[in-house]
Amino acid sequence: MKTIPGWIVLFSLLACEPASESVDYLRQSKYLLHRAGYYPVRGDVVFTELEPGKLEVVITLENTEEKYDFPAHLHFGSINEVGELAFKLEDVVGTTGKSVTILDQVPLSTGEILTYDLLRQMNGSIKIHLADGMFSNIVLSYGNIGINQNYITDGVTICVGH
Repeated sequence: MKTIPGWIVLFSLLACEPASESVDYLRQSKYLLHRAGYYPVRGDVVFTELEPGKLEVVITLENTEEKYDFPAHLHFGSINEVGELAFKLEDVVGTTGKSVTILDQVPLSTGEILTYDLLRQMNGSIKIHLADGMFSNIVLSYGNIGINQNYITDGVTICVGH
């Protein structure tokens, strides 16, 4: 009878170890951002739950002007509503077309803490603006999030909700 070397048995046992379980609270949702009117700016926004109560919001746009930064806002209501400002996100940097905002136990304008579950049930929208100040009402790109994510309208170009 042949004996099996110990290192083979050990290797076989280690190779059969079940993979570590994935973290069940790490979730992600992606929403499209559409062009608004004349400007060819479009892309997406991705919400990732990093841990309970901590979200990362990444906006990625194409066709942004390199020399400008563009204000980004989370609004209550769909894109066809005026929609009160829920939270000001980090500006989209024109050279990269990206914005990254970390929301760690951050209250919305209503005082509620924005969690991943609240986000998924939210009647909300994302609007990327041309500028602050005089042109703050002009929207470059927009998209619905949460419960109204599949509702799209065409031609939104202004925002007066803040």
